[in-house]
Amino acid sequence: KREGSRIFPRRGAFVRFESEVVEKEGDFSCRRCGAELSTGYFIRLEAGELGPFGSSCIRKVTGRD
Repeated sequence: KREGSRIFPRRGAFVRFESEVVEKEGDFSCRRCGAELSTGYFIRLEAGELGPFGSSCIRKVTGRD
């Protein structure tokens, strides 16, 4: 479910870290905390990719931490 720029997962929905999170090398800024990144993590969604996130922020965004 999407409300403006916020995305809410459907009840019972989750992100499979191994198959739905993509790692890319480059110059990025974390979408969550703003840190400068050389490796960005992106979540694959039907509408496109969401990110980039840093290594600790992707774990928080996906509910791993």
